Amino acid sequence: MSQPAQIPGFYYDPQKLKYFRILPSHAAPTAAFYSTASVATSQRAAARAEEQTREREERARACRNPLDKNPHVRGALRAVVGTSAGDVGIVPVRTDGGNLKADPGDMMPLIHLHSQITSISHSSQWLLCTSMGERHSPKLHLSHLSHAYPGQTHSLPNVRSIWTSSASSDTSTPSFLVGTSNSALHITAHPHTTQQTSHRIKSDVFATCFLPSSSSVFLAGSRDGDMRLFDSRAPSSHAAKGEIVVRHGGTVTHICALSSASVIVNGLSRCAVYDLRYPHPRSPSASFAQATGATRVYDGAVREREFMIGRGFDVDTAGGGEVMVLADCEHWVRLYSVISGEELRRWKWESPCTGLKFDGERRLWASAGKALECFTY
Repeated sequence: MSQPAQIPGFYYDPQKLKYFRILPSHAAPTAAFYSTASVATSQRAAARAEEQTREREERARACRNPLDKNPHVRGALRAVVGTSAGDVGIVPVRTDGGNLKADPGDMMPLIHLHSQITSISHSSQWLLCTSMGERHSPKLHLSHLSHAYPGQTHSLPNVRSIWTSSASSDTSTPSFLVGTSNSALHITAHPHTTQQTSHRIKSDVFATCFLPSSSSVFLAGSRDGDMRLFDSRAPSSHAAKGEIVVRHGGTVTHICALSSASVIVNGLSRCAVYDLRYPHPRSPSASFAQATGATRVYDGAVREREFMIGRGFDVDTAGGGEVMVLADCEHWVRLYSVISGEELRRWKWESPCTGLKFDGERRLWASAGKALECFTY
């Protein structure tokens, strides 16, 4: 259908299919619809509605087949990123002066979860995204990268916030662990549904981790400084409780398993390695309230003024677990040797570094604000 002709001084009403004279705002009757101001308001609302419709259609097309919609993505290096506005999308990685960079402005949307994206995890062909849940209930979205199965979005109305997630390296059973404000949620992905088991914890869970090559044994670190071990194969009466294996002595923000018996725990106060073969004494015990003895404490990573979670941290487990990187509240990013504890390199950003990730190719991806850059070491 052709658009109606624009007649100067007249407004065409698409509902009534008629033209009406536009009156100056000062001369129009009270609440007159066809005054200059009301027509301008109506046009802005119509333009916004049309823009929202285009965004929904673009997002729906991208969700059906995201990699076919951008010629720069197919067969090229790409990153999956989340934003504070609740968008998750694919960003093509480009070469800029010999350096790899990704511009979030080139993001092709996959899903919108209405609040800040707190984590993105990948297991086998499955992708899990979680949102904070500020004005809306926290959400998690599970999708298959081949898009052979429809994506699944779940709201968690009994949870205040979702803080983090991690994925199992066991490709035979795609599993995820989600840390919330009151639980560790174990998720097993299936083609058309998910199996969820909630393990209640009386503290915010800021860090989660599976033991290597396992989809049933996992760790959860919380605000109260405890790290608990769960085994989904155990009877529910035992598995739901979780055994405290480490008391870190401060809020736990990250966990990385070096082996089935050794883990690195990072927190607001320090970073240390613990041996799970020597778990923390159970209560009642004279030493239950004390911090667990660590096999190594990284002196260079001891912090006295750290007070915020959300700083980047990772260990290059694909390269043998020999390099660790962490960020602090003063915008410093430091690279350490896991074995010797020696600081290998440091650099400072203009804004807090909120994301650090090794990609297994001796490359480190770092995000701060809207910047996403790659470093080699």
